[in-house]
Amino acid sequence: MIIPFEIVRNISGYLLKKEMLECLTVCKSWYRAMFESLYGSVTIKTCGSFRAFLYVIAHHELTPGKFVRKMELYIEDFNERPVTFTEFELLTRYCINLHELLFSHNKYWRCMNELNLSNVWLHLAKVPISRNRLSLQVCNKMKDRLQEVVFFEHDQSIMSFISSPSPKLLKAEITTRFLLLKTSTVKSLHLCAPRLQELSLMVCMENINETNAAASVIPLIEKHNNHIQTLKCIIHHPDSAWFPIIKSTYHNVDKLTLVVNNILPKLPGYTARRYTKFEIVRSIIDLIKSTDIRQLNMDFRYVDDISFMQAATATLLYDHCNESTNLKTSVSVKSSFAVPDDFDYSCRFKSKLTTTLEQPGQQKVVRQELDYQFMRDPDEEDEDNNVSEVDLLEYAIIRPINKLVVELFLDVGIGGEFSWSSIITKKRAIYFDQILNYFSNLESLTLTSTFYEFCGSCLQNDIRFTLSTSSTKVNYKFFKCLTVNCVSVDKCIFQFLFKNCPALEELTLIDCQLDEVTVLILECLSLESDVLLDIKQDDSKKLLI
Repeated sequence: MIIPFEIVRNISGYLLKKEMLECLTVCKSWYRAMFESLYGSVTIKTCGSFRAFLYVIAHHELTPGKFVRKMELYIEDFNERPVTFTEFELLTRYCINLHELLFSHNKYWRCMNELNLSNVWLHLAKVPISRNRLSLQVCNKMKDRLQEVVFFEHDQSIMSFISSPSPKLLKAEITTRFLLLKTSTVKSLHLCAPRLQELSLMVCMENINETNAAASVIPLIEKHNNHIQTLKCIIHHPDSAWFPIIKSTYHNVDKLTLVVNNILPKLPGYTARRYTKFEIVRSIIDLIKSTDIRQLNMDFRYVDDISFMQAATATLLYDHCNESTNLKTSVSVKSSFAVPDDFDYSCRFKSKLTTTLEQPGQQKVVRQELDYQFMRDPDEEDEDNNVSEVDLLEYAIIRPINKLVVELFLDVGIGGEFSWSSIITKKRAIYFDQILNYFSNLESLTLTSTFYEFCGSCLQNDIRFTLSTSSTKVNYKFFKCLTVNCVSVDKCIFQFLFKNCPALEELTLIDCQLDEVTVLILECLSLESDVLLDIKQDDSKKLLI
């Protein structure tokens, strides 16, 4: 019985493991597809299962170990006899085609370091995160085959990897607080990995001064040798050498991510003048105007002033987009309002700028996605806690750029199995008409809440979606889609929605605990107005509305 391999591969995906094993005994011509499905990716969580796996691959006549491409060793059972070097060495003998190996325990790095890596696992291209000198030694031994490397919290010793060729390396990530990055180091990295496509350097970069200004303007690598598609780096200062380097070397990458951290590092040799956070925003705007980057992500961390969010938003949207007459702009906003925990008391602001060309010779379309994280401390007795979530958002997105917003996501609260009754003393309200009046061109709204308190054996939702006034006669002709998740919805919302939003196309209600009469009315209104209605309810969530 001979069946084409492609057909067998498709069939095997729908079979249970027991059925696969039965097929192996009936028809040996199926074994390749079955073994690839069974052994292509292996996850081992106990020493017992590890030894059972070794027994199978060592004694099976069809040597299934050669089909293993990915292996994860997350063994957490410390009551068993630990894996020995001899047992680990058996993996290299039978899993000869291993491409990716992942583990969490440092002892496996020691085992790998004892192996003769010049003769075994010649196809191993991806290993776990390197966090110490031992793992760095292993990575150095495998430089001829590695395609991805991730280094975390290394010091100057990382230079041993950068100083010699790694011809197959396609992706590199380096994150450390103990290293000062220089322009020459980035150039050495390209010489080390000429095929590099994805680069993440979360390392403090030197600042521009009179001695290195000229070097940072010159491209670090010739254009025909530059294969970088994705770049991620951290910005500490408006004079960071990253700005001229990106303009000269990475000016047309597909994706650039800038993580802005205004806490200056304390590293030997690092010098910096005093500056304001807004100077970094201006440097980024200048970077946008000087490059053709298709997707630019900005992550502003440790923001302690909402007015900075306002100024940064105005600059990114109004100053940049409106001065370019050939740009068509739409804005999507995601805003979360959370109670600070023990580790994070600061607000956060993210921006994603995507530029596309609909058709050659036509307008460029710019899509800006903004992500705000507002921290609200309920223990403080001040007037700020009386400001609503929508009021905070209006303060961050000032006029006239509010008219650019076409999509809005509001997330109020934090998930978790906690009682927030001590935090929320009264039911908070989100006013639908207030949102539509301010964001007059809004097309889509998604409202989600994870603030609950316990009431007996049930959960009481603490966010109410309602109207500030019931007498409005304004039609919102652009609004098309409403999604509400785990929020108490007043019935006046539905009447307002079908009466004042003539362009409505979709209405999605998730875990809103609607009664049967309300559901029936919504179904009738949706049929009459040709609106797609989707109501979902998890019975395990018994919300008291």
